[in-house]
Amino acid sequence: MKNYTRFLLLAVLVLAFLPAAALAGSACDTGNHTLTMGDFKYPTCTEDGYYMEECTLCDYARLVVNGEALGHDWEQTETHPASCLNEGYVRYECTQCEEFREETFPKTDHTWMDMGTTYPDCTNDGLEKAECSTCGEQWEHKTPALGHSFKFVGTVMKATCTKKGIKEVVCEACGHSEHQETEATGHNYEYVNYIKEPTCTKEGKADAVCKTCGKEATRTVEKLPHAWGEWTVTKRATRTEKGTRSHVCEMCGKKEKQSYEYEGSIINIYTTRGQVNLRKGPSTSKAKVTTVEKKNTLVGEMISAEMDKKGNVWYQVEYKNRKCWIMAEYAQAEVTQLEGIVRYPSAGGKELSGYFLSTLEEALLMAEVEGAPFTLSGDEFVTEIELTGEGHTLCGVKIGDKAKDAQKQLEKKGFVLFSDDDYEYTFERICTPDALSISDKGFDATLTLTLEDGKVTGILLEAYTN
Repeated sequence: MKNYTRFLLLAVLVLAFLPAAALAGSACDTGNHTLTMGDFKYPTCTEDGYYMEECTLCDYARLVVNGEALGHDWEQTETHPASCLNEGYVRYECTQCEEFREETFPKTDHTWMDMGTTYPDCTNDGLEKAECSTCGEQWEHKTPALGHSFKFVGTVMKATCTKKGIKEVVCEACGHSEHQETEATGHNYEYVNYIKEPTCTKEGKADAVCKTCGKEATRTVEKLPHAWGEWTVTKRATRTEKGTRSHVCEMCGKKEKQSYEYEGSIINIYTTRGQVNLRKGPSTSKAKVTTVEKKNTLVGEMISAEMDKKGNVWYQVEYKNRKCWIMAEYAQAEVTQLEGIVRYPSAGGKELSGYFLSTLEEALLMAEVEGAPFTLSGDEFVTEIELTGEGHTLCGVKIGDKAKDAQKQLEKKGFVLFSDDDYEYTFERICTPDALSISDKGFDATLTLTLEDGKVTGILLEAYTN
């Protein structure tokens, strides 16, 4: 006990004689610094404020943020309106610093003043003149003379089969009258005896008599028209691209090919609310073309449809002679003109999607294959195609494909994955101008992949038919 007391007394004496700095070092080592404020800076428009804190006992220092950057406080100081001579601009200056910025505006159109108009008549040109009140540039436009508007008055000399005639006419606008030649009527032959019958490839010959003057002659008989059969479509037409088709003459066997225009449905696009923006491209980042003020406004027929990076479907229309885009979220698509439409299938090879939305009767005739591993069904049009076996593809996918490979193929063709699990992948197709019906999200069909062990065992393509 005496030894312990002696040790404790010795420790107290040692601490009493230690320098103050040594004691402070022990406190700083534990993070208990004695801090004082150093350099100080207030925040500016572009930089944060700060001050330094330094320990009075050691070398420790730290930077403390004292308010975030204020940001510029812009004030409009100058305005120069645009004209047809110069661009306009607005200058803004920061009230807190020396920074400034300018917004420019393009030149305006000329401000035309009418400088007189001379209207055209039967023999004289018309002339319009205008001058810009801002820059003095002048503009002229000539309108060609209208020409006489002649009215038949009477026959001076009657034309015959071989000789010209003369008629009198008068202008209804100015009263000018004159005599004009009339062409010879030519012989009006009637065939009385065929020497050689015509065909669709060769001319014929026949004895003929003019019914007007009685002149007899041997005449060449024109070829007969080809007896064309029904059209067979090799490439289906769309709203933006012509199709191709062919038919064969039943008399001579000649085959004829031609392009043809789209004859499908018309899809009208209406706004579903007021204040809807129409843009230059299928994205909210594209420039605004105009704003449609009222709900239920017809903005045009659908030309095409695309999906943006956010998964929104956009319709392309032509509104007031300008092509633009409207988001499907703010639009309603109504299909019209279905009655009387004949959609020919674009069949060929092993791909089945060419039958989709085509006329059911035509498709069944072209796809008639005994024991085929697919079915085509619908009412008037093919609205459902199911592939269950090998030897064909549907939208580029075949039985036995890996699920992920099939997904990549379908996404290239405009399909969007809607749901997926180990047994089934469901996709939606962005609507086409050939659609029978369109969902409120902008899709016209679904495609379902049935899976087993990650591979495709069945494919079902179905159209929206609401």
